[in-house]
Amino acid sequence: LYKGAHLADEKNRLGEALGLFDDKKLLQKALDFSLSKDVRPQDVFSIFRSVARNPKGRLLAWQFVKKNWPKFVKIYGAGGHIISKVIEPLGANVDAKVADDIERFFKSQKSVGVERTVSQVLDTIRAIAEWKKRDAKKIESWLEKY
Repeated sequence: LYKGAHLADEKNRLGEALGLFDDKKLLQKALDFSLSKDVRPQDVFSIFRSVARNPKGRLLAWQFVKKNWPKFVKIYGAGGHIISKVIEPLGANVDAKVADDIERFFKSQKSVGVERTVSQVLDTIRAIAEWKKRDAKKIESWLEKY
């Protein structure tokens, strides 16, 4: 369907739908497809963002970024607002260990201009992880009542 779509809006909707699966193998295929010749560089983000925001795809998306960072830099450049679109969806992660890994990874890269985005993503992940640690039992207890 994606390959046959002619309108950009249709491709974006279909690309976003690729990230809604529960099956991690299908999510990985969606990520791999996003960097294929069948997807225009400006359309990669809708597929990637959808997988990264899916609880089943969060970690897959981060692993995909690490593995393919040189490709992303080649396509979008080493810094600036466009490559930041690859980093922003990583804020959907809720594990402080993932935040630590993201921090280590980007400290080792020579990417200029993404520091602010990385910092914001790390703050978001760590805040959610702390909130989850602090309030998960209370919320679970409250939800069980309803």
